[in-house]
Amino acid sequence: MADIQITPTSANNTASSAMRTMVWITPLIGYQFYARQDTNVAEALCYVKTSNGGQTWGSSVKVNSSALAPNRAYLFSVWYDQWTPSDTGTKIHLGWYDNAGDAGLTYMRYRALDTSNDSLGTEVNLQPFGTLASILGWNSVGISVTKARGGNLHVWCRSNASGSYPAHWRSTDGGAIWTNVGNLNAL
Repeated sequence: MADIQITPTSANNTASSAMRTMVWITPLIGYQFYARQDTNVAEALCYVKTSNGGQTWGSSVKVNSSALAPNRAYLFSVWYDQWTPSDTGTKIHLGWYDNAGDAGLTYMRYRALDTSNDSLGTEVNLQPFGTLASILGWNSVGISVTKARGGNLHVWCRSNASGSYPAHWRSTDGGAIWTNVGNLNAL
């Protein structure tokens, strides 16, 4: 079989720095997530979908809705409900860093994609971190999102920047409200 290109050709430079980037909900239906960096276009967290086992992929769909420019989405993680034991949910949970141009601050953001109808939930801003320059200077960064067996969502991030990192947030209501659980270095 010939190679199949997943990301659209218009995405001339991708920065898919992620813990996980692909979700298969059936043997035929899958989602590929990536950070898209087009020339003269703000960077975006996007996905493409296949419904025929990867033979063809649909158009790119933007996940982050931040309106401020420059909108730079990067370093992301995904978690599918059914990766959690005994969970039958249909959502893909996404966490990512986003420099939304707000005084140069970079934010940790969350949003869910419901695979039952491909609808995106509300984008939630968890916390501002630092300036983009300080984040790009980190020599050890990471992010992970997961759903626990009890239904709580968790986002963890790591950096070498000054402040309360690594950090951990928890949502007990499906991602609408997040609580900063605290600096993991202090635990």
